[in-house]
Amino acid sequence: MLARLCAISFMCSYGYWRYAVEAEVYTVSLLFCLLTVFAACVSVANGFHWKPLMITALLAAFSVLWYKPAGVVVFVAVPIYFVLQKIAAVQIAAWSILVVAIVLTVYAVAFQFNETNISFWQYINSGIEQSPGHVLNALPVVGSNVVSLNFIYAFPQVVQLIEQWFPGKQLVEEVYAAKQHASLAILAASTGALFISSALLAFWKIRRSISLHGCLKNPFSLWLVIYIIALLIVDPGSPEPWLMIQPALFAVLGIYLFPLIVKHTSKQLLYALVIVLCLHNFVGGYLFIKNPNEDYTRFQSAWLIDNATENDMVISLGSASAVRYLLYYGQAKVFTGEQQFAQAMLAAKQVHHQGGKIYLTDDFVHPSATVQRRNAVAFSLVKNMLQQQQANIHLLHKQDDTAAAVYQWTPQ
Repeated sequence: MLARLCAISFMCSYGYWRYAVEAEVYTVSLLFCLLTVFAACVSVANGFHWKPLMITALLAAFSVLWYKPAGVVVFVAVPIYFVLQKIAAVQIAAWSILVVAIVLTVYAVAFQFNETNISFWQYINSGIEQSPGHVLNALPVVGSNVVSLNFIYAFPQVVQLIEQWFPGKQLVEEVYAAKQHASLAILAASTGALFISSALLAFWKIRRSISLHGCLKNPFSLWLVIYIIALLIVDPGSPEPWLMIQPALFAVLGIYLFPLIVKHTSKQLLYALVIVLCLHNFVGGYLFIKNPNEDYTRFQSAWLIDNATENDMVISLGSASAVRYLLYYGQAKVFTGEQQFAQAMLAAKQVHHQGGKIYLTDDFVHPSATVQRRNAVAFSLVKNMLQQQQANIHLLHKQDDTAAAVYQWTPQ
């Protein structure tokens, strides 16, 4: 019963639910990580024989090939688990070498088809970036991966506070979606408050009975602790990397806390916690993103996708996901004014000379204070360009219910 409730809680946690319906790498990598941990436990139970050893190594390699940060689980947590289970060092080293060999072999084959002019070392490290931030940024991120906070963006006062606490965070997408569900946000606030109060009550009841003795011999505990340490150093503020702790987090809750809730309170309270979590994440999370017509990225790009041609270009100050969306679904070349300002200005001259059109998104023509706080240099460059070219920038499409405003720039 406890295992089922643990699995249901994990599946209904907002971060996992959200990305289980996205075309993303996280859930697939999580599956391989879970299978790796399971196979590691089987390997230990069976004396670390060659067959479970090979299966564990293959699964571990697939985890990393799907999502590189899974290497924290595969190359750190699992070997430490083997050490604590008193597996011979030679066997652990052989297993680790086998995993590395599989990963490098696959990368070497893929590198042969790589068309960019980079080294093999750069190729295998592509996409790995450090995004340092305050460790406290992790608290709301981890919390929102468990309990959806989509509904809070329907309340302007809350949005103002978030913008003050996290000055570099763009909230336009969240606010746009939440505004479509003002009444639903009130219900979501109620279910959220009910879940938090119930969780606090349960914790208070079992607080004196909590014991983590020997927990670090559990592979899920190792996964959880080591991954948290790694992310606090590398990227504490991004929600997606934190998804990788979800299975470990709920496994630890299921192993160490759920039995205590049943023993010291009641089975009904645990049932209520799981049910309210699922209800809240449906009402306050999934329903806010369910309708594609309420997606700000789609709204912002709609007119450009329908009208911009392969001879045209777009300059935007939108999020990275918005730029990728426009590149994927549209025909025009797309530049971000924040990271590619110089390239965008050069490309604009070439496009104009070749008879193409240059479109500016509304967030470029009216750059937000968020961009200024996050990247003052880029903000200054954009503002100066807008002032100098003001007479050559014209509103082409006025914002309506189907698409955001679009401007056309004719360089002079």
